[in-house]
Amino acid sequence: ALTLAHALAEEILNQEWNVAAATTLTVDRAIEQYRESKSDHAEETRDNMRHILAKFAAFLRGRDVLLLDRARVEHVEAFREWARTQHIKDDPAADLLSPVTVRNWIQKVSMFFRWAQDRGYVRRNPARGVFVKVPPRSAKPALTVEQLTKLIAACTGVLKDLVLLLVNTGLRIGEALRLKAEDFDRAAGTLRVLNTKGNRYDTMRVNEVVVEVLHRRTLQSGGGHLFQSSTGT
Repeated sequence: ALTLAHALAEEILNQEWNVAAATTLTVDRAIEQYRESKSDHAEETRDNMRHILAKFAAFLRGRDVLLLDRARVEHVEAFREWARTQHIKDDPAADLLSPVTVRNWIQKVSMFFRWAQDRGYVRRNPARGVFVKVPPRSAKPALTVEQLTKLIAACTGVLKDLVLLLVNTGLRIGEALRLKAEDFDRAAGTLRVLNTKGNRYDTMRVNEVVVEVLHRRTLQSGGGHLFQSSTGT
């Protein structure tokens, strides 16, 4: 009976842990499958994920870790320490990655391993419990009404429209620059904004100032991005 119980337990474990795949699946191939499974995500989200996981895969290759199930907690911890020494956009003249960015990298790695664990490719998530301490952000002084008024008065054309949009909606600059004509519903007085973190669109109501700005930008954009550069991008 004891032998049978061990055999059944082993069979259940092997069903939960895909032994055949886990012992042959490479890190690169697993990342490729993971990317394919996220085909419905926003392009920017997928690009960010691809960049981070490519860095992680290269890091593991440098330590002769080729198979996914060979990745351990110490590898993820070492990757975290290595990430802290990296520069923004791989530019030696730029600042080092911030603790927030390093934490984001580890979170993306953890999400990848969670996906792999759900499919039985790994027994456990080696990134689970690997933390990055992020110091509290210091409050940044906001512009006064007088300063905002002077800023708007000093701007012209598309730059003025962009400033008016940011001041009246609180959007981040990246969110504003991603806006397209199709995101604005003049009749409803709403604006659709891509939330890259949640991989979804959020809809917000806008005031009359923003409606006027967006209508003007829609007419001048030709149906593309509302805030275009001199080259149309």
